[in-house]
Amino acid sequence: MENLGAHSSGILKHLFTGISYMIPLVAAGGLLIAVSFLWGLEPAEGSFGATLNMLGSAAISFMLPIMCAFIAYSIADRPGIAPGLALGYICANVIGAGFLGAIIAGLACGYFALLLKKVKLPRALEGISSVLFIPLLTILVVGLLMVYVLGGPISALMGWLTDALKNLSTT
Repeated sequence: MENLGAHSSGILKHLFTGISYMIPLVAAGGLLIAVSFLWGLEPAEGSFGATLNMLGSAAISFMLPIMCAFIAYSIADRPGIAPGLALGYICANVIGAGFLGAIIAGLACGYFALLLKKVKLPRALEGISSVLFIPLLTILVVGLLMVYVLGGPISALMGWLTDALKNLSTT
């Protein structure tokens, strides 16, 4: 039972690492969007307010890829960053798996990359393993898993959660 507690606290550490790298994007992006509302809820195209809104939206759009990448980084170090960015983007913009999908993808990328780091390669290939083989295989394997197996159910769950939150009564 003690191992389960140690393992779950390890997962929380990885989640908190991803979230801590995500927070500056959320804070800066949210503030820029809020300030842009001084020019109206929909600032006129070409106005300074529209530019602020665009900059804030750009920062916010990196939220899930960065969180996913740094969850994977926390687990597998540098070889987890590229797969985490790619899969975080896929979760946010392609399969609709959102925040939950990015968490699952980050954990999967990190642990898969960590597993690949333990594979012994010929000495000549060791140098490029962490910049080529591990990211490539992690993006491929975890990407296929997310797109064809986990993405649909996670996306459906996120849709259900979103609808449930939207339909909460004010009482």
